[in-house]
Amino acid sequence: MSQEIDIKITGWEHKGLKIPDWKIDLDDSKNQKFSLILIQSGMGKTTTLQLLRYSFFDYSNIISKEDINKLKSPNNNTGEGDFTLFLKINNTKKARIEILFNFKKLTMSYKTTGISDKGTVPGLLLPDQLKKYIDQDFIEKAFFDFELAELLFTSNEAIESIKKLCKTNYLELMRERLQKYLEQEQEEKESIKLSNIELKELKIKRDLINKNKKELVEKFNKLKIQKYNLEKNKKDLEKDKKKIIDSKKEIANEIKKVEYNFSKAEQAHKLAYEKAFDELKDSMNLHQNFKNTLNNFVNNLDKLKIPKSVGEAFFDDLIKEPECLCGHKMDKQMIEQIMLNKKNILSEDTWLILSVLKTKVRTNKSKTKEQVSETFGDIIKKKREYNIADLKRSDIIDNIDDTRLNEINKDILEIDSKLEEIESFIELYNKKPEDEDDPFDQSFKSLEVQLEKVKEKITNATETKETSDKVEFLNTCFVEIEKQALNEIVKELVKKINLQIPRVMPDEKIYIEDIKNKIVLKDRKGASRGQLARIGYLFLVTLLSRPELKFPFIVDSPVTAMDDTSRQEIGVTLADDLKSQFIAFLLTTEREDFADTLDKKLNENINLVTAFSTLEEDSQRYVQQAKKAGIKKNEFNNGVVSYDKNFFYNLKGTRKI
Repeated sequence: MSQEIDIKITGWEHKGLKIPDWKIDLDDSKNQKFSLILIQSGMGKTTTLQLLRYSFFDYSNIISKEDINKLKSPNNNTGEGDFTLFLKINNTKKARIEILFNFKKLTMSYKTTGISDKGTVPGLLLPDQLKKYIDQDFIEKAFFDFELAELLFTSNEAIESIKKLCKTNYLELMRERLQKYLEQEQEEKESIKLSNIELKELKIKRDLINKNKKELVEKFNKLKIQKYNLEKNKKDLEKDKKKIIDSKKEIANEIKKVEYNFSKAEQAHKLAYEKAFDELKDSMNLHQNFKNTLNNFVNNLDKLKIPKSVGEAFFDDLIKEPECLCGHKMDKQMIEQIMLNKKNILSEDTWLILSVLKTKVRTNKSKTKEQVSETFGDIIKKKREYNIADLKRSDIIDNIDDTRLNEINKDILEIDSKLEEIESFIELYNKKPEDEDDPFDQSFKSLEVQLEKVKEKITNATETKETSDKVEFLNTCFVEIEKQALNEIVKELVKKINLQIPRVMPDEKIYIEDIKNKIVLKDRKGASRGQLARIGYLFLVTLLSRPELKFPFIVDSPVTAMDDTSRQEIGVTLADDLKSQFIAFLLTTEREDFADTLDKKLNENINLVTAFSTLEEDSQRYVQQAKKAGIKKNEFNNGVVSYDKNFFYNLKGTRKI
């Protein structure tokens, strides 16, 4: 029986990287198995997950210089950076894995402490019991991004996961070793049928085909995931594009609305000016003395009784009297003066002016001082309303700019171009073999056919058919054993998952029918993203749960695509079924119905960690919240880490504090 091994992460720290120089301590005093780490988007969540991956598998010869350079902090003046992972093995032995980055040479290297009796040793050194499980594929599954969960249902990701995690690929390794044994024997024999040069050429060709075949499969697997990500990005961009296009109708309606409001405000502003000008023209509004004088003048006109209809007779009668109305004796000179004034007073123009003046004065409703001030205040108010309406109109018109839409179209074209290249490669990869003999062919099946032909020629030339037949027989047995083993594993896996479905999916009850290359759902063609994610969790949790190995299950964005029921049930599933450590990096939007469910289910025996950068554009609102909560913020020079439960639950991701 194999020895059990339990690996637990107790924390990590880093400096000189593009993520803050903080230390995460996963409290082990109460043997906490679950840790939820709240890191806001853009503050190092995905980078931290990748660094954790690098800590369990040697990526130094895999990672590109470009990816190393991306990890450098913009404030790094030393040209060096490091990431240190702290482990506990079998609950007793402490170990430390350091990743050292040289940003000048763009290299990475490892140091390991606590595994070897020699103390700190160069390189990545894992416990012997762990080496047989750990490879790049295992790490990619144990450190899972649930954004990729749909691959389990759309490609051969599911069956490949089973092969890698259940180690049925050991049988493939044994087939490779048998082939090496055959090749070793063939190396020791000389050919009487072919010259040494011809035989050497065949062997070179065989090795070349094997090399190209391996690289072709690796490229296919990478492009498969790249294709999924590109298609997902394109789908998201298409949604954004549709929103913008749909919003054009709303923008058009909004333009009409703001144009109408602007027109109203413009007219009101104009009328306010006209009203004020009208009041300015009315002299009786300017001062009380003007009003009093004009009223006296009209009153005197009334006293004279000289309406135009009786004016002529009035003056004719007046000059016949011995005395004037004023009491003076009517003489020749006075009579002449009265007749002269009569013409001036009774002219049409004069009468019209007097008549209008009298009417205006009599009907005038002069304004008080307060009312005049209000009129001029109204001009200011209407001007302000006009400016607001004009600003809103400008904002709407500015938003018609198609810059974002153009960017989206450009991004979609770039994605389409990349997808076209990937599709062309996949088409070649799946192409049927042709008569042409090309060891650099991009067709996997063609390389397989070529390889068999070359191997047969080498076998005949070296007269190793007997050994070759035995190897072929064993290979056939191993293939059949792997097939039967996979069938049994799949059958047991499907059974275990389906037993959990009624609890995890009480309303939908979506069962798995089989796992061939991909997960096949029973009596269904598809399911929602939340449903697929729940089944994906069950699949991986069941697959990773094994008595001989307890390895951390680390997830990025664990419930981002799920509804409240899905989140709750996944929380219960993890708490009940996962035997190993669980670490999740989540956003504030993922706390509800997931964090609280786990917290309650585990009787609060859970690490709730909050971490954020203090260098990002929006970080100050988090700093202010930390101050109010009494969180120490000076422990790290460019980030804050909190272990306070209330702060974890109350941190707001919105701009309002």
